[in-house]
Amino acid sequence: MKRAYLGIDLGTSAVKCLAIDNNGNCISQGEGRYPLHAERPGWVEQNPKEWMQPVYSAIRSCIEGLENYKLESVSFSGHMSSIVFLEENANPLLPCMLVGDTRASDIAENLYAKLGEEYKNATGNVPWSVFVAPRILWLMKERPDIYNKVNVFIMAKDYIRYRLTGQLCTDYTDAGNTLLLDLETKDWNYELIEKSGLDRRIFPNIVSPSGLAGKITNEASTETGLPEGLPVICGAADMACSQIGTGGLRSKRLIITLSTSGQVCLCVENPSPNAFGKLTFHPGVDSMYAMASIISGGLAVNWGFNLLSGANTGDVPDFSALDILAENIKDYSPGQSNIMFLPFLTGSGSPHNLPDDRSSLVGLSLSSNKKDIVHAIMEGVAFNIRENVDVFKKLGSWDEVRLGGGGVKMEVWSHIIADVLGQNLDILNTSNASAMGACALAAVGIGDVQSLTDLSEKISICNKLIECNRENADMYNKIYERYCYIYDVLKRV
Repeated sequence: MKRAYLGIDLGTSAVKCLAIDNNGNCISQGEGRYPLHAERPGWVEQNPKEWMQPVYSAIRSCIEGLENYKLESVSFSGHMSSIVFLEENANPLLPCMLVGDTRASDIAENLYAKLGEEYKNATGNVPWSVFVAPRILWLMKERPDIYNKVNVFIMAKDYIRYRLTGQLCTDYTDAGNTLLLDLETKDWNYELIEKSGLDRRIFPNIVSPSGLAGKITNEASTETGLPEGLPVICGAADMACSQIGTGGLRSKRLIITLSTSGQVCLCVENPSPNAFGKLTFHPGVDSMYAMASIISGGLAVNWGFNLLSGANTGDVPDFSALDILAENIKDYSPGQSNIMFLPFLTGSGSPHNLPDDRSSLVGLSLSSNKKDIVHAIMEGVAFNIRENVDVFKKLGSWDEVRLGGGGVKMEVWSHIIADVLGQNLDILNTSNASAMGACALAAVGIGDVQSLTDLSEKISICNKLIECNRENADMYNKIYERYCYIYDVLKRV
């Protein structure tokens, strides 16, 4: 019987479950969705308990397509910096803070003022509020009653894995997003933990992303249909898995991901002072990578479409209606609407990294319509991507740019990005790169596949080339200058 490997990716808006064979072919998939909560400005949360039924459903859907396959292992990917605080019986004490949550920004500023040089030397990063260390300090300061009940913290994918195995741990890619990992030993940096005023008792055990982290329990088997005793491989943070699923393990390949949030990533040997405070540096499964975070990527388009359609802005949009609207703006010329959008709904990510930044629609008129505004939102996100690509040029050159993520389903957006960047884009044939990366870890973790890099090249296939329109690119160069000017002006107020 043919062999199969399962990957479960817990994203910011949906869980994706995929299965691949040992040649890297996707053979089955399932999906489930859950809500996003933004009860206060700057707070972006999810309830971990609301993940479970969609996860179970996605797994069941996926394994229904594996009738002629023997499932060998399962692994995980999950949205990074998504901390879950657990009490002694492993119940979550608070909603999970997502990467876009900026409530700990004041704590982060104080931490940088006190220990900025130590964090720079240890990680190459500024301890911003998107990282986990300031979030733990926020809980200690703002909710000591809750903090005193914390037995351990883990990340989003670790909670799902715990519910399937009964075992608590994390891996070194997710641990790296705390900024409290020793990059050489792949263990906790206890000296920096102590200097930061944190309690080492709540830090979980660290396992290799391809290491065995438990087996499917009887209870989990009943809920999901997975075989009891199935080996469970630890898994990694979503962007570390995405580097596998997009072919980002290869050097000189710039990867742009366009999902709820967006990212630009490049494999690097070490953190670079040329990008300190603008990009972030993270331990990957195989090598380190530099990353720019586009906090409002697809989130901005979803928000704008829902707002204009009368839906709740945090709801899952009507994607069929959104696709029709996108099709209707494919013939728009650059800047046709004369509207400029700054895509900072929950503060700006890279390269500004200012939690107080906010979105603006500039240039609205009585004739502005839904198509104009959504087109302007797509352009605004593309300009933010360009800001970051300009920073990456300080780290070196590349010979290929790949674009992936759910946003590529709207081809008009891919064309806008190609023209704004002035570069051709190879479009990845999967929007589920993180789940594919988790599948690869499942196969490598039990020894059925020896080379993670070779498997990465097999699963990261590009099926389309978006060519830059030079005339549009020239027009966007001028519009981009206006974007930068408007950002600088509005930042003051």
